[in-house]
This record gives sequence, structure tokens and C-alpha cells, in this order.
Amino acid sequence: GATRLTRWPSSRRYGRDPVPPGGRCQGGGAADVRGALLAQQATSASRPVDFVEADILLDKASGRPVMAHPPATTSDLSFDAFVQRFLDLALQAQAEPSSRPLGMKLDFKDPAAVEPCLQTLGAAVAKAGAAWRHPIWLNADVFSGPGGGPTKFHAGTFLRQCEAAGLPHAALSLGWTTGWSLWTCLGLHGYSAAQVDEALAALAKLERPLAVTWAVRAA
Repeated sequence: GATRLTRWPSSRRYGRDPVPPGGRCQGGGAADVRGALLAQQATSASRPVDFVEADILLDKASGRPVMAHPPATTSDLSFDAFVQRFLDLALQAQAEPSSRPLGMKLDFKDPAAVEPCLQTLGAAVAKAGAAWRHPIWLNADVFSGPGGGPTKFHAGTFLRQCEAAGLPHAALSLGWTTGWSLWTCLGLHGYSAAQVDEALAALAKLERPLAVTWAVRAA
């Protein structure tokens, strides 16, 4: 599915590795059904949700970002509608006395979707003003990693776009393309020093520091 729920137990730090998702919303369903499920679990005292994780690509027919994961190429949920649904959900969650600000992790699958999504987020943040407290993770596999093919993204372009957006409470979530092989399974074909150095060099070119998480493959 294109939309998932992630739970970090009893922590305000958003840099921990996620536990298995607290729930999953399958792609292709009605947006109202997704929203009801998200609201139910995000406001549950027994299974609080910290992040809504979503995959994004560009619908070639409409030219707009939509919530979908390859091999899907379209969706009935646009990114604009997702952001509005997220804000509605966040308001419901904030009604709980012990609630934490709900975060979003955006997994970009298409470079062309990045800029319009950042513009939509910028408008939402500007409208909310000081009330915006929601962490935003901007994720993409912008480097080529062990066993992986060429990335669709240009790392420098993605980083500059995220930097220029200036979103509050935002963090980069940078990953590598990877692929399974016997060698990676045995731990003999992991991330190389050159691949790590490439990532650090790309970050060093930013004009201002941004929080960073690394999306790495454990097996």
C-alpha cells in the first residue's frame, strides 16, 4: 500500500529505528476509509501512531503527485488530498491529552514529484503558522548502493530542493538503491566506504545544516 502507519513507542525522538508498522492502509481504497483507519489508530491510547509514512510518484496523465508505490502508476488519492487528510487527522490526535505531534515520512519514488510536493507542504506550513509542530521526513533513494541499480534521483538536486523549501521540523531521510544477492545475504557485499563518502560529500555542499536520517538496508 501507499500509506502506512509507524509507531515509535514512548519516545519524542524521531531518530529511532521504527518498530513494525502499527497498521497498514492498502493502496487503491477510498480516501475516506484510509482516513478513518488512520484516525482510529492515531488516537488510540494503546497503539499511538507517531508517523504516517506515504509513497509518492507523479501521475503522468494528470501531471500531479499521487500516493502510490511502483509498479502502480496512479492513485485515487492525490498528494494535496493526503496533506489535508493528514491535517484533519493531526487535529484529532492533538485532542488527546498525551498526544505527540504527528509526523509524516514522505517516500519519493519519482524525482518529478518532489518540487510540487514541497510547494504544497510549504503552503500548508505557512497557513498553520506557529501551530505547525509536525516532523517531516523527506525520503528518497538518491545514491546507488550495494547490489542496486542506478538511482532515478540526482542527489544534489534533491538536497537543494529540500534545503530551499525551508520546512520547519524537517529532516532528510537519505537512502541507497539496493538489491538482493547471495553476497549481500551473507554480509559480504555491504555499503562501501566510497558510497558513504559520496553521501557525506553531497551533504557538505548544503549551505545550512539539515537533520539527517539514513535509510539503510539491514539484510
